[in-house]
Amino acid sequence: MAIAALQTILDRIHAWPEERQERAADLPASLEAAGGGDDLQVSDEDLAEIDRRLANPDSRRLGLEEFNARMDRRLGR
Repeated sequence: MAIAALQTILDRIHAWPEERQERAADLPASLEAAGGGDDLQVSDEDLAEIDRRLANPDSRRLGLEEFNARMDRRLGR
């Protein structure tokens, strides 16, 4: 289940600005450097919040393709 949730997030990361992608890459790299994150503890409340956010993504956000299409329309391209 964790792999599926991570894959969902990774699929969305492609649409993020490069700087934000780099910051996102820092977290797993830090966990791995600290021994793989074996001591990382996530509460049931945190897991529930993650599930809630994955089930109801913020509809105000646009994917890169939709953003580019809107910009093209706005700029008359």
